[in-house]
Amino acid sequence: PMLERIENAYGAVAEENGQELTFTINEPGATVRGDQQLLTQMVANIVENALRHCPVGTRVEASLSRADDGVLLQISDNGPGIPAPERDKVFRRFYRLEKSRTTPGNGLGLSMVKAIAELHEAAVTMDDNNPGLRVSIRFPNGGDTSL
Repeated sequence: PMLERIENAYGAVAEENGQELTFTINEPGATVRGDQQLLTQMVANIVENALRHCPVGTRVEASLSRADDGVLLQISDNGPGIPAPERDKVFRRFYRLEKSRTTPGNGLGLSMVKAIAELHEAAVTMDDNNPGLRVSIRFPNGGDTSL
């Protein structure tokens, strides 16, 4: 339900931008323990960043699946990505990539993502999507908040 709301909210934005946003739910009814508003904000921040910093024609995809030890949420795009040396830095408060300094924002979105993930005992990582970026959030098993 939470992911459907985000898809509905940002689908029109992606379409206006000439981008594609899709959500693939491989694990319907997957739940995690946590605050629904904070989890929604975390996922929305990642999706919004992808749509804001990727060009026309970019495909952004979110997928939800079971992992060995919990639930895995991945948000991937085929845009320009983030250089490997910068990936840890973007989780710092107020840090912005040099090329994004002309776009709106204050450098807090991804630091909030990291803080919310840690609050929920989830691990957040960034990897190369060849091309683009893949953000993975691995939640511990079970809970009461439907993703």
